[in-house]
Amino acid sequence: DVVVESGGTTTTHSITVTKDAQRPYVRYTSPFETDRYAPPPETVTVNSSRISLAGNFSDVTGVSHLQILRTTPYRVGTTNRTDRQVYQQSDLDGSFEQSIFLGVGDNTITARYYDELGHVRVHRLNVTVEDTAPPTLSALSAIRRSPSELRLRGRATDNGQIRSVAVRPEDTSNAAYL
Repeated sequence: DVVVESGGTTTTHSITVTKDAQRPYVRYTSPFETDRYAPPPETVTVNSSRISLAGNFSDVTGVSHLQILRTTPYRVGTTNRTDRQVYQQSDLDGSFEQSIFLGVGDNTITARYYDELGHVRVHRLNVTVEDTAPPTLSALSAIRRSPSELRLRGRATDNGQIRSVAVRPEDTSNAAYL
């Protein structure tokens, strides 16, 4: 309590002081689960390029914003490169969910969680995408546009990424070419 005396009048005010000396904690709920105060695993393996990173916060003053950096190394010819994507959220209400697009293979995720007083919790983890399911073709149709032209349409989908689609006859001994 704070007591103020002025001109013979005494006024008492109650003040609550909250101490927050800790960085925020995250209990992850997707694509893996952790306990309230446990860090994420160092390595996670998933079977899809699109994941949802989600969790609930534990902090005295609340988490104000977050930043997630995803890096994926790749090679173009003989040159090594790194693809980077930054995701940000603010106005969080005790939890978060962020869709992240990963590259097939190894990805590094660095997540930073900031509380209202500027304390930062940093988590780093490696996420490996192992695409074990083959791609699928659907809604395939063929339209003969002329005696020498055939138009093929369809949808190719995969858990990872599709580099290219090639159409080849199964048995070339009986194939008829236009």
